[in-house]
Amino acid sequence: MKVGICLPYMKPGIDRKTILDWCRAIDQGPFHSLSCGERITGYTYEMRVLLSAAAAVTERVRISPSLYVLPMTDAVRAAKEIATLDVLSEGRVTVIVGVGGREKDYYAVGANFKNRFKRMDEQIEIMKRTWAGIAPFEGADPVGPHPYQDGGPPILVGAMGPKSIERVSKWADGLYGFAMNGEKELSQYFFDSADRAWQKSGRDTKPYKMGGFW
Repeated sequence: MKVGICLPYMKPGIDRKTILDWCRAIDQGPFHSLSCGERITGYTYEMRVLLSAAAAVTERVRISPSLYVLPMTDAVRAAKEIATLDVLSEGRVTVIVGVGGREKDYYAVGANFKNRFKRMDEQIEIMKRTWAGIAPFEGADPVGPHPYQDGGPPILVGAMGPKSIERVSKWADGLYGFAMNGEKELSQYFFDSADRAWQKSGRDTKPYKMGGFW
């Protein structure tokens, strides 16, 4: 089992030194990855900026956005951001996507909260096309940069319900099962559901299984 740790991105008063000290300490320690979540409302630091700083001052640990609330942003822009982070980290990104559950965050940035599950599936296809060097429309230049990892970073999905897990099993590389209090039974339920869904979808690879808790 590999263990990652989340940066303190929801703590008021965190300064540059504290954030960079955390990143360097995680990189030097026994941890496999560092992560940061995406929230808009409330006192939180911006996920993309923090993880870019982390990629610049670390050499070893995986960089894991956990998670991109994908329907809250544009797919091409997200693909460009993630590819850039992958280049900065020299291929250490494992991206986690999901639809989130904070309606006020969607409203704060003018995003539509409805049909977000369907939109995320469509966005993943757009992102993969972007990483493959396919222009977003006829007459446009391809959107760079090319990701450091061939084809783009591995994509895990934060999904909880059986229908959601079955849906994402058709295209995701793995599942991110978040159990708030670290309950073993709930985490095991997520992992077992992923195994069944991947098998049902006829995938020739097993899902990468990541758990998370506060």
